[in-house]
Amino acid sequence: MRIKSACLPFLMIVVMCGATVSAAATDRDSWTWENTGDLAGALRVYALAESGGSLFAGSGPTGNVYRSDDFGASWTNTANLADASQAYALLAGSDGAIYAGTKGPDGSVLGRVFRTIDGGLVWTDTAELVGADVVFALTELSGGAMLAGTSPAGDVFWTVDGGANWIVSGDLAGAEGVQTILEAADGTVYAGTSPDGDVFASTDGGLSWAVTGDLAGAEDVYTLFQDGGGTIWAGTGHDGCLYRSADLGLTWELVTCFDGAEFIIDLHQHNDGLLYASTGPLGDVFRTADDGATWEPTSDLVYATHVNVLLTASNGDLYAGTGFNGNVYRGSGPPTVSCALTCTPGSAALPFDLQIGVTMSNLTSEYRVMAGRIDLVTASGYSVESWRRGFTVISPGQMFATNWVQSIPALNSLVGDNQLTMTAIDVSPAPYNTPPAVTSGDRATTACTVTGVMP
Repeated sequence: MRIKSACLPFLMIVVMCGATVSAAATDRDSWTWENTGDLAGALRVYALAESGGSLFAGSGPTGNVYRSDDFGASWTNTANLADASQAYALLAGSDGAIYAGTKGPDGSVLGRVFRTIDGGLVWTDTAELVGADVVFALTELSGGAMLAGTSPAGDVFWTVDGGANWIVSGDLAGAEGVQTILEAADGTVYAGTSPDGDVFASTDGGLSWAVTGDLAGAEDVYTLFQDGGGTIWAGTGHDGCLYRSADLGLTWELVTCFDGAEFIIDLHQHNDGLLYASTGPLGDVFRTADDGATWEPTSDLVYATHVNVLLTASNGDLYAGTGFNGNVYRGSGPPTVSCALTCTPGSAALPFDLQIGVTMSNLTSEYRVMAGRIDLVTASGYSVESWRRGFTVISPGQMFATNWVQSIPALNSLVGDNQLTMTAIDVSPAPYNTPPAVTSGDRATTACTVTGVMP
């Protein structure tokens, strides 16, 4: 297991006065995974969902759905879903209900969708999905319909009444399993299938389907994701390769195949803006900060072989459901820091006040906020250095925000290229219990630096 460094990397951002910037580190050693509370009896966690501030985890080999009301510190088994061996899919519906897609006992045709309206106290079976032995995927469309991807006939079932009635949509020719369903921003619905690695598209809400372009070499499409630019990404097996399409599936480009991976099981964009890819059988999670040009592994998820699902919860943390250990891990990176400079009155007239606003979030361990520093160097060589010392303890899950106001005296030499540099905050993780003497470059780590060119 890799241990997170006690120091954050140095980040330098150049902006004009009045702008806001943010930055976060992306190196492997800045990211750690922590095992959450015990899911007693679970060997695999296939699905994660959040509803009403509670987390839910669908598992195997007994089809249990677990609930956590404290963001993973502890888990309670809500129920064994009747005749279920695996709970492969979870969906928090817009109707307030939670839906679970399951597999029945081996050799049975008992793929079902269960529903609870009380947070898992009682689960009820919805109508029969005729011929289905596994429900791999559940997706709610923007119009309110819900789709279920199944095997062994590669059927997609459709309901508009919370599962009181299910109908089979149009044929996905050649498909035997539908592992993932995505509604794109334009309303087109995509389905990733096996055993030929095809992606199908539907423009009528899933009632009829047509195969898209070829993902050469793919056997199974386990996950589909659309980024903010409209590109659709597809994670596949048994080759562990990642594809993308910039033309809504007409053509697919091979992006990369991850070393040691046989399956890309989930694709997820976290609140740090990075795209994450979970894999098996080595239990790695990779991420990219440059639109897939390069990928780096995050730190190890100890004992995990398959990372089946990723979820960003409302507390801002990234969670991973794994097998064959049946654990849910919580990931943590460095704090996300944003800085804002505001010049008042916003012209070269002096004196004026410089207001510095600092916000820290994504805090999953305790940090100490040490100080802020302002440097003004004029074209004629006049310099001002000012420190704002402070000591604030930030606990996990909290957000830190503060402002410093620095009065700049009237000077006669503010002409030419006058550089104003603000080192917003210096932070260090626990165990500091008293504020150290903070001087330039001393002990604390610079988290965010902003440089503005004064008018």
